[in-house]
Amino acid sequence: MTEQRPAQAGGGGRHWYLPTYIALAGGVVLAAVAYVLISNHEQRELHLEFELIAHDRITALQRELDHELEVIRATAAFRMAHSLPDERDFVDFLNVFGQRFFAVQAVGWAPAVEPTDLAGLEAQLRRRLPGFHIEQAWIDDPLNLYEPPLPFAFPLITLAPALDEWLGRDLAVSGTAHEALQRARDTERLALSGRLPYTNGPDEGVHAVLGVHPVFARDATEGERHASLEGFVVGVLHVGHLVEQALRHLEPRGVDILLYDESGSAGERFLYAYSDGVAARTEAAPYPWAARRMFVVGGRAWEAVATPSPAFYGRHAHRPRRAWAAAATVMLFSLLLAGYLRAHGRYSRRVERLLGALQDEVVDRRRIEQTLSRERDFRNAVFDTADAFVLVLSPDGRIAECNRSCERLVRQSSAALRGRPVWEVLSERSQAAAAKNLMHHISTSPGARRMELWVGRGKRQRMVDWTFRRLCGAHGEAEFLVATGIDITRRYHVEQALRRSDEQFRQLAENIREVFWISDLARPRLVYVSPAYEEIWGRSRERLRTRPGDWIHGVHPEDRSHVFATIRALASVLREQPQVIMEFRVVRPDGTLRWVQARGFPVRDDSGRLVRVAGLMEDVTERKAFEERLQHLAHYDVLTGLPNRALFIDRLDQALAHAQRAREKLAVFYVDLDDFKGINDTLGHEYGDLLLRQVARHLEGVVRAEDTVARIGGDEFTLLLRGLESVADATVVAEKIMSELSRPLPLKEHQCLIRVSVGIALYPLDAQDRDGLLRSADAAMYEVKHGGKQSFRFFSRRFENNQSTP
Repeated sequence: MTEQRPAQAGGGGRHWYLPTYIALAGGVVLAAVAYVLISNHEQRELHLEFELIAHDRITALQRELDHELEVIRATAAFRMAHSLPDERDFVDFLNVFGQRFFAVQAVGWAPAVEPTDLAGLEAQLRRRLPGFHIEQAWIDDPLNLYEPPLPFAFPLITLAPALDEWLGRDLAVSGTAHEALQRARDTERLALSGRLPYTNGPDEGVHAVLGVHPVFARDATEGERHASLEGFVVGVLHVGHLVEQALRHLEPRGVDILLYDESGSAGERFLYAYSDGVAARTEAAPYPWAARRMFVVGGRAWEAVATPSPAFYGRHAHRPRRAWAAAATVMLFSLLLAGYLRAHGRYSRRVERLLGALQDEVVDRRRIEQTLSRERDFRNAVFDTADAFVLVLSPDGRIAECNRSCERLVRQSSAALRGRPVWEVLSERSQAAAAKNLMHHISTSPGARRMELWVGRGKRQRMVDWTFRRLCGAHGEAEFLVATGIDITRRYHVEQALRRSDEQFRQLAENIREVFWISDLARPRLVYVSPAYEEIWGRSRERLRTRPGDWIHGVHPEDRSHVFATIRALASVLREQPQVIMEFRVVRPDGTLRWVQARGFPVRDDSGRLVRVAGLMEDVTERKAFEERLQHLAHYDVLTGLPNRALFIDRLDQALAHAQRAREKLAVFYVDLDDFKGINDTLGHEYGDLLLRQVARHLEGVVRAEDTVARIGGDEFTLLLRGLESVADATVVAEKIMSELSRPLPLKEHQCLIRVSVGIALYPLDAQDRDGLLRSADAAMYEVKHGGKQSFRFFSRRFENNQSTP
């Protein structure tokens, strides 16, 4: 129930308030009107002055940018006028001509290079620049996931003055730089890139812009210019130096300049902020006044925004404030009038104020008593119903009060707990630490202190997170210590389990022979790589922290395109498949070659979204060698090293398919050693094997590299001759065979003279398919055996008739 204040007596002097308030109100209104009118006029003058200064600053900035880009245009003209100039002359030209410019830190040359020629170019430049390296992982794409549309690489191989951070960078692998290259080639003019940050040195974090100008062959016609692109002249434009050079000598001060790249994507527009003569590397807060101008340079739209700085307003603070003077004059007159009117009613108002004060004191006292009663009831309700544990301790650490949650925790009533030391309700493992730390906190620490203590005994112990706060009296002495706590037993057990799980994972990852790795897809980087990486790659794990793409340099050059393609498709493939497997070769720094099998597995968050990729890389060099050995044994004869029947049949099928398309002739030879069994029986199998190897070498010596010699049986050999012009070509080979094998062959201490029978079938004359050619050559060979051996014959249809006749 609200207390009603009694009506104040003695209102005879209240009529003096009305004229006083009217005089004051009129004075305030007139002062405000005068101040607004005169202040608006001053603001318009100040704004006009700011607009003129801002126009001069932005015009100077645009003029300085055009001036700085002249070095790139002049260098491109020099390069086109002196096609392929001497490298030393080109560097001397850059060093001399570049001194006239301030913001262009370095100008260089990036030739158009086929990706397959990058390794050769890098080796050639290392003879002149030791340690030179072509970097294909760019600042804005460290894992090299960007796929450029142009078919060339554009490495920076010359840069003067020297700027090591940019030398060797391949501009084609950066999306930001590559867009400028393509635009410069299409327009045949200078083009500017988006912002690229410096990553080393004192300018780390400052933005740079690349200016690229295409250079075409001198004798190229208008239609051939794109195809005759020789490369690009590249200039590294320091945005901060550009702004400072344009504005540092301009007076008066007091205007800030913000520079934006309007062609950039969201979040990458800001380039540089220049604040009152001091360069700032962060985007300043907006001002109510702003002068904007958009201009296009190098195919990109830049916006300059000028805002007044505190120095601008400070420079005009000394100006006479006519608005304040007028308002002060009106207010002074109003105050004098109000003071005169108020003096007449001062006595009566004083009496009224005294009476009212007495009445207010009585009403306020009653209101305070009601408020304190409500607050006490509210505090007791909150104290007893709160889920948190609340203890009030005396300065000597004894329990003065506790809420019902504490009673349930220790299973004792508040009456039984009052006056007992607080450490008696704690677990034995927390008592000593609590007694020591609490007393120290009561005597020294004025702020809050947190402690995790076990409460209770036996199996009913709970881990509680306590916060202790000291309440002090009027003279700073400690009166009470208030402790509030929450039950964290479950969280404590979960944290302990997580620590054990993390230690087990680290022990496993650090000791397995395979390389275990984790990659973050949101920010392309390696989160973890196990020590086995150094064993397989022969490279340090530490370099992966500063250069995440360093591992790709160990991949064999012939396998890099396959690896890049798999990485680019990794995220999309793992959304559909449980894993990705690829095999590639690794070239260690000592030159040894290792085969590696890499497997990648998806890691998803609670919503099922793919956030990371984990995987294993295993050294499969020995398995690969074993597979290659099995492959060789499946297609080659162990004794002679010649292709076996299976490989000969496969090559014959391929040769027939090619001959049918190209309308070529080919020949199949059947070569049989006469009386080979007698040599085996007389001299033994060791000499027979030696004879077969001798015959194999002689047969290989009479054919071309594209022809095939195979052993299909014990003493039977076959030959496949491709691309014959006529039958005479086969006759020449047959005569060479007879000549080579008619001479005695040395078999250790023996000289062996053998005879051979050779049958020849021609495609398409004798047969149209594989089986027909083999049958025809076999029939011709047996015809030689029946006719006396030691000769060769071409297939004839009468041989079939002779074989069919009993």
